[in-house]
Formats: sequence, structure tokens, C-alpha cells
Amino acid sequence: MMLCTGATPWRDLRQRGPAGAVPAPVPPGAARERRAPPPPPSLSPRRAPRRVGPAIVLAAWRPGDVDPAPGGGPAVGAGGGPGAGRADAPGGAAGGDRVPDAEAADAGIDPLEAAQRARLDAGYAAAERGDDGAARRAFAEAARGPRRELARQALRELNESWLDEAYRRKARGDLHGAWEAFAAAAAAGADPQTVESELGYLAVQRGRPTEAARHLRTAATGPDRTLAGDADEALAALPRHLTSEVYLEAFGWRRAQGAARGRYLVPFAQLTLRWRPDLARDVSLYARLDLARDFGGGAPVGGVPPSYADGMVAAVGVLYRAWQERLDLFAQAGSATRLSPTAGDLQQGATRLDLRAGATLGLETDGCWPRPAHGVELGWRPCADAWWEASVLHRDHDDGGTFLRGRLGASLLFTGPVAWGVVAEGRSGLDVHGEIYGQFVDAGAGLRARLLAPIHVDVVATVNRGRILGVAKPTPDPATYTDLRLLLVTSYERSP
Repeated sequence: MMLCTGATPWRDLRQRGPAGAVPAPVPPGAARERRAPPPPPSLSPRRAPRRVGPAIVLAAWRPGDVDPAPGGGPAVGAGGGPGAGRADAPGGAAGGDRVPDAEAADAGIDPLEAAQRARLDAGYAAAERGDDGAARRAFAEAARGPRRELARQALRELNESWLDEAYRRKARGDLHGAWEAFAAAAAAGADPQTVESELGYLAVQRGRPTEAARHLRTAATGPDRTLAGDADEALAALPRHLTSEVYLEAFGWRRAQGAARGRYLVPFAQLTLRWRPDLARDVSLYARLDLARDFGGGAPVGGVPPSYADGMVAAVGVLYRAWQERLDLFAQAGSATRLSPTAGDLQQGATRLDLRAGATLGLETDGCWPRPAHGVELGWRPCADAWWEASVLHRDHDDGGTFLRGRLGASLLFTGPVAWGVVAEGRSGLDVHGEIYGQFVDAGAGLRARLLAPIHVDVVATVNRGRILGVAKPTPDPATYTDLRLLLVTSYERSP
């Protein structure tokens, strides 16, 4: 069974980053691109500063320290950084420009304003050289000067510099460094909603859902509707302590050739309630109810096991998820009840202890669930997915088996929220006791329709040709079969 979830998986959010529709992942710096104009590779002035007289460096004005640089090092606004006081140091005074306070006063220049302009110019010069650290120190000092217009200009350059640094580190995968740079940008006056969004997305990538939720909630209340909408969608994809899920499947087939010809329909429903005590660890306790009904008179060759095809299982267990929720490991204990007198390992109405443990693995490429179209569109959206499961079962006797299915397909036509396409698949199963229903390999092709919104629904119709493997007991004659199959799958997950 392939689980198609209506909510955005937490693994997707961690894997690709936030923002966008599903929410579509935000590549590093995507939120940055919403601001205009985009930042230059290095800090160059958006407008040339007006120079008034010579640059004057005064001992009387020494800005205090501000936030330290990410990763340690000298304070951003400290006046005593490397090279301080040297004529050739970034932002240092050139020998010919240094004039006494009395000369500045005689020239009609406010010495403090002149020093502020000098630090601003020094910041631009350092940025042009690619010395971002020296540029930020100079801008931080200029931001503490007396002229408000110059101070605001310096603060803009300072927070732009920190944002550029943060996005560069994020693109390199330095999540801790990016976190510190965004925090420094916030201290320098960067847009709070942008910073909170990015800190939330970084927390997602660092596996800190509680911290991510705090930042994303703040971003969701900001004035920028695009950022707020992205934050809301990212919040919806975060894990919760309590989650309920409904999974529905209907599998019908007509055996056109081979043993046990006939028509069969097996609807299946699974209700799950999961409790995750610690959001930082993907371990959950769950209660589950499985309901299945075989309307075809028993499982045929190449079909499904009777213990699955016609019964009720109520169980509690523990679930561990790894590899960004692609791999599930589970163990559960409960009871199994037979619902009809058809063939199987239980008599009708009988209840037995049911113990199970196993693993499932689900893989899916990007683009399998694209955005809904506006109207009617033609396109090419390839999709590949795979599902593997293995389990052991103890009831009256021990049993177990494994199942593998892979699909390749593409959506070709989009009519609003529905994608229409083609699909090819291959399946294989093995059973430890060599039961006929569990020893097979088959392949087929057909059509697929997918409802993309408001929930995910997958409908697949295929023609499959298969063979019962020689290890089956007894091996039917003929061992080959041809099926016309229809599969419908959907699920809905909700968290309070």
C-alpha cells in the first residue's frame, strides 16, 4: 500500500526548505529575493555618499561595542579591531586627512558628523575590497553617529551585509553560522518578519520543530502577506504531539487468465491515533484499528493473504521513523477478529492474539504532486515512487513476508485540481511459508488520475501480467495470470 498523505510531510519540509505552495520548498535565499532591489554580490553603495570636507577621526567619539560577529572574533562595532589606528587599516585615518578638532571647527564642519561620514565611506570602501568584516565594523560605528540620516543609511547597509552573509552561509550548508548571521541582522534592524521566517526555516532544517514553530508563528503575524502565508503553511507541516490519520484503500481486480478466475474487491480502512511525546525524537506510541472485507469469495492466486483480506485488527504499538520519515519501524500487539465465513486462518467471529513487527520504506521523487492547474493545461510531470514492506506475524502460528512495488509514470493533462497521466509498475512478493498468495512477480501498465487538492487521492487502472513463483505450495497450473486492476488510495491526517 502506498500512503498518499494530504498534509505536507515533515520530511519534505526538512529536506527542501520552506515557503511556497505545498509549501513549496524555499531554496537558500528565496525570501531574500522578495525584497527589491536584490543585494549585490558585495556591499556597494546604492547611492554615492556625499563627502563634506576631509575625513576627520576624532578621539572624542569612540562608538561602543555592538553584537559580536558570528563564530566569535572581534566585536562588530569595536574600535580596537585588527589594524585599528593604522593609516592603512580598513576605515583607518589616512595620514593627510587627519586634522585637529580646532581645524574642523575653523572650517565650519561638525567634527562628529565628519567622522560619521568618514566611517560610512570607509565601510563602502571595505565592501568594494570584499572585506565584509571591516565593512560591517565601519557601518556599525557610523550607525552610532549624530546625523540620523547617515545613521539610518549605515544601519541599512549593516543589516544588508548580515543578511547577505546569512544567505551565503545557508547556501553552503552552514546552518549554525547562518543562524548567527540572521540574529546579527535582526540586531542591526533587518526586517523582523523576514528574519523570523528564516530562523524558523533554519530550525526546521536543524531538526528543532518546537523552536521552528515559535519563529514561524511570529512571522505569520507580520505585515507581508506572502511571508505570512508561507509561514502558516510551514507551521501546518510541522510535527505535533497528537496526530490522527485516516487511510482508505479499495483494491479490485478481474482475473482474465490463470488460476482462480473471477472478480474480487477488497476495501480497506485504517484509523490511527499517534502520540509523540518528544518532538525532537521521531518516536510515537499509537493505537490502530484495521478493517478489511473480501467481497470476492477469498483471496485468489497472486492476490492478498486472507489474514489481511477479511478481518478486523485492533492494536497498540510503538513507531520509530528515520531517514526523514521515509523509513518506519513498528511493533504492535492486539487482537484479530474474523468478519466472514470465507477461507482464512480464523473462523467467523473468532478472536485471536495478534502480534506484529516490521518495517516499511516509501520513496517518491519531487513533482509527483504538483500544484493544481488554472483551467486546462498540457504538460509533462514525471514521477517515480517505490514501496517496500516486510513484517512478521504471530497468531496461531508464525508467519511473515515481504512485498516490493515500484512505479514510473508521468502526468500529461491537468484539469484544475486533477492530473491525468500514464503509469507502469512492477510488483513482487514472498511469504515465509510459501503460500500461493505471497509468491509472485508481475508487471503492468495503465492510466492514473490524481486529485491534487484539497486532499490527495490516487486512482490507478492497469493491466498486469504475472507468474506464481516456483516456491509456492502447491504451484498452480497454469502458473501465469493476467489481471485487470483498479486501485484507489487516499488518506487524511489532522493534528489539533
